Amino acid sequence: MAKSVTIQMRRSGTASAVPATLLAGEPAVNVSDKKLYSSDGSTVFQVAPSMAEHAAKAPLESPTFTGTPASTTAAVDTNTTQVATTAFVVGQAASATPLADGTAAVGTSTRFARADHVHPTDTTRAPLASPTFTGTPAAPTAAAGTNTTQVATTAFVATAVSNLVASAPAALDTLNELSAALGNDANFATTMTNALAGKEATFTAIDGGTY
Repeated sequence: MAKSVTIQMRRSGTASAVPATLLAGEPAVNVSDKKLYSSDGSTVFQVAPSMAEHAAKAPLESPTFTGTPASTTAAVDTNTTQVATTAFVVGQAASATPLADGTAAVGTSTRFARADHVHPTDTTRAPLASPTFTGTPAAPTAAAGTNTTQVATTAFVATAVSNLVASAPAALDTLNELSAALGNDANFATTMTNALAGKEATFTAIDGGTY
């Protein structure tokens, strides 16, 4: 014949009420809060969370937190599935001065640049406005006869001078030689006109015979 066992359980209908004392292993329930209590003979404790407390917990899979969730901050440059705190993100800001010039590279650093970072002036590049070049600057040579703001190279100038001289004899292929040939007279044309005007015409009659 089966024996029946009767378990006496203390209970309370007052919200948030906790039994003051319980015998070791004696159960008690708060029917208002739906919380179960027991004791180890000296301390009363809650055996399990209530349904309301359980519902307030986040699930292990795809939890959606509220409020201000917090976590431990990973070490700088950590690259795992560990949760990143705001302190970790701020700590990933690079502190090195940006390079002005160098070889292009994708890079492997996990650090990011700050929004207000400033690159140093690149002294290996000339400004667009009023540049001052050093060494032996070079440029494309314009076509002969070009008359624009395009840069003139030494080759362009040499061609222009050559075209100006053309096939003049060696004794007259410089401005100095031409000036000397004209007696260094800036008013050579006037001088020649006046000289010719002072000459008198002389005619000599020659007997041509009869006809």
